[in-house]
Amino acid sequence: MKNNRMCTGKTDKDNNEILVGDILKITFLKPNSKQVSSWRCGKVEYKQGITCVIMIDKNGVECMYDINSIFDDKNLEFKIVGNIYDHPKLWEEEIDKSKNL
Repeated sequence: MKNNRMCTGKTDKDNNEILVGDILKITFLKPNSKQVSSWRCGKVEYKQGITCVIMIDKNGVECMYDINSIFDDKNLEFKIVGNIYDHPKLWEEEIDKSKNL
């Protein structure tokens, strides 16, 4: 644990360690390319015995993905933008931004 936050064993695109409570910008890349097709925000949580990434789709629906599965997708890129402990309003701000895409 780091600062009482559980490590996930994953790193973002800048090689920063991802912890439970982190808020991520998840970039969707076009297949076989580094060209961005879209992005969403995600929040790292520990739920139901698994570490997962919660994403909000464009309709405001919360979707939960196992962190190991989502990090296996080579068409996704992850960047830590903050965490829910140091910046509690950041999650809501990121949700609002992603709804306006």
